[in-house]
Order: sequence, then C-alpha cells, then structure tokens
Amino acid sequence: LCEVHDLHVTRGGSPLIYANRAYGASMRIEGASNLAVGRARAGAGLTVGCFHTFAPYVMPRLIRQMETTPLRLIEGDQRRLRESLASGECEVALLYDIDIEPEFERLPLAELEPYVLLPDNHRLARQFEVMPEDLAEEPMVLLDAPPSAEYFLGLLRAARVEPLVAYRSSSFEMVRGMVGHGLGYALLSTKPAADMTYDGMKLVTRPLIGGNATSRIVLAHARGAELSPAAERFAALCRRVFGPEMPQG
Repeated sequence: LCEVHDLHVTRGGSPLIYANRAYGASMRIEGASNLAVGRARAGAGLTVGCFHTFAPYVMPRLIRQMETTPLRLIEGDQRRLRESLASGECEVALLYDIDIEPEFERLPLAELEPYVLLPDNHRLARQFEVMPEDLAEEPMVLLDAPPSAEYFLGLLRAARVEPLVAYRSSSFEMVRGMVGHGLGYALLSTKPAADMTYDGMKLVTRPLIGGNATSRIVLAHARGAELSPAAERFAALCRRVFGPEMPQG
C-alpha cells in the first residue's frame, strides 16, 4: 500500500487501523467485575455514533431513555462516523444524510432549516429575516466540520454570494462564542434552547430566506445487517424523540 519514510513515536493519540476495506479505531476492552456483568454487557450493550455538533442536543435524552441498556457513545464528524459504521465499531449512527455510501441503510428522522446567527447588536438583527445578499459584505465565522462547511458555503454560493470567511472552527460553541463577540455571522442548523454564549454574550437567530436546502438527520446502519434487539429499541426511540414535539432548527 505504501512505503514508510519516517517514524515518530508519541505517548498520545490512537493507532491507524485498516481492516475490511475501511479505516477503524481501537476500542478499550473493559474488564467485567463478574461473569454475569460481562454477559449482560455482551448481550445487551449497544454502540451508537452521533455527529458531534448536534450530539449534545439529542443524545442525553436518548441515553436517559435507554438506561436499561449499556450504551457506548462515539462522537465525531461525518467521516469518523462512516468509518465507524463500516468497520463495525458502532452498530448505528446519527448523522447528516450527506455523502453516505450506498452500503448503508438510512432512516430519515428530521429536517433542519439553516439560519443566520448574529450578535445582539448587529444591524441585521433588526430584520425579521435575512437574505443571502445581505451577507455579501459581512465577515463569516464558518463551522469548519465536514460536511457542515461545504453545506453552508454552498447555500450562499447557490445565491451567487461568495462568503467572506474570516474565522473557522470545528467547535460549535466556539463559533457561537466568536459570533457573540462580533467577529462575524454564522450559518447553523442546530439551534440550542439558550440564546447566550458560554461567557454570557447575547445571540440572535434569523431565518435565511432564498430557496434554502434543508439538512436531514438520519439513523444509518450497514445495509442488510440484522439489527440487535438493543439497536431496534434505539431506532424506535429515535422515531419518537425526533417527532413533532422535538424543537427543530
């Protein structure tokens, strides 16, 4: 596959593993305190992947309602979750319905509308809605986490507006924090209940108008694979939680 040119040994990090035509990650094997606990973990446990930007807004509720089932959570970007599914590291994953290979089956759960995030004192915060053209001369704070970056940039470019990206961050809350301090606007899909940054800066959200493409959250798993009873329960729970009563945006 390749020729090794250099070798660097470090105490931190994780190994690069390639198996079954996909990249995967190592998983720590936890010792069971007794045989009964070990059997319970092996027979009823479930490993779930979730996209890292919306994981804090959906997974705590799901984990709470799956409390009778030992659940291991894997958070990451789209690539990390696809690799985790392909390698069998996780059985099911919640992620965006973008660039998902045909070998995965998808259960649609929610449609998220993109919106504009602004500092409270921004001139556009006085409007009820924002057009892409309104953002043409404004600096942008980009959520640089695949596929979010391409999706949000594509929304503006489809309206013939070239974004002026001033800052990038893969952290959802870092983006919110920079917007709160007036460093630019952001386009986001996940909408937290609070309208404040971590350090107490006021934020404003406005709809982005102009033929926007929504983003869809799906529950994915290997095509043709028979889901475990725990995964079936998790899928049924997702159908209920991602219902009309769950805040979207």
